[in-house]
Amino acid sequence: MSSRKKIRASFFIVTILVFFGLTTTGFSQEKYPVRPIQAICQWRAGSNVDLALRMLAEPIKQHLGQPFVVVVKPGGQGVVGQSAMAKAKPDGYTIGLAALGPMVTVHLFEPKPPYKMTDFEPICGFYENPGGVGVRRDAPWETLDDFIADAKKNPMKYKIGLHVARGPVGMAIKKFILSSGIKVTVVPFAGGSKSRNAVLSGDVDACAMHIGFVLRDPDRLKLLELFEKKRSPRLPDLPTAREKGRDLIMGARTGFVAPKGTPIVRIRILEGALKKAITDPGFGKGLFGKLGMVPAFSSREDIWEDWQDTYSRFSKIVVELRKAEKEFKELERKK
Repeated sequence: MSSRKKIRASFFIVTILVFFGLTTTGFSQEKYPVRPIQAICQWRAGSNVDLALRMLAEPIKQHLGQPFVVVVKPGGQGVVGQSAMAKAKPDGYTIGLAALGPMVTVHLFEPKPPYKMTDFEPICGFYENPGGVGVRRDAPWETLDDFIADAKKNPMKYKIGLHVARGPVGMAIKKFILSSGIKVTVVPFAGGSKSRNAVLSGDVDACAMHIGFVLRDPDRLKLLELFEKKRSPRLPDLPTAREKGRDLIMGARTGFVAPKGTPIVRIRILEGALKKAITDPGFGKGLFGKLGMVPAFSSREDIWEDWQDTYSRFSKIVVELRKAEKEFKELERKK
């Protein structure tokens, strides 16, 4: 049996056991929910993730019958908030987002991260936030190939900003630099907004940029290429790295998780309510239109498989990057 089939089978068996009353927690006998649900956000107040959660608060309240309260716990590139989720009481009243960095790739870099992936119960997928290499609208390059050709002719002339160096964004940009053979100065930033601002001010020539920044500011910003498998419906003329023969993916599905041990009955109630809220056309239009995020509901089984596959894919990338670590140290400089 394949690993994916085993994952699905295990989830199915647990669910069946619960619904036939073979658990001993007693939670399944209680009405749920009877008080507000806390949703932990690992990123700062006002960030796209925080705004997305607050946009979801009203539709999810309609389906759960209880307020959906966003609790901001930033720090450590998402690890502080993720750790708080792992330590929360597993009663279904504290859940949170699981972004790829703090959920998956942290385990590829930290020798002893404060939690394991298995410390969480997946609930469902929430959104996708694709991206690629972004530049100013008036930049001389129309495609990523244009930028690569120019950078090869002018070694160390250009600067590329990146954020979350140990997350999917940073690793994708580093792999791009490594695989394209260009010589540039790599400038680290604390967040995507700061690297975007550096592009606008001219402090860097390009940066890792999510599609939302371009959609909100199309007169000043553009993407040269989307680091994804398929094109975005909002930028249908923008080619993908896959089309160009580049094995580069920067975006990833973000989902909801609960602490390990949360009763499966409550997980399924949350999953069902979140599905109705996330797939609501009005919510989806607002999320995409205001933040550039693509609503992407998926079952708890599917989002878990996606994270497992992502871990495997980035494990290979980390091996490549470690071989080139000396080269990147020479390219990077502290801001």
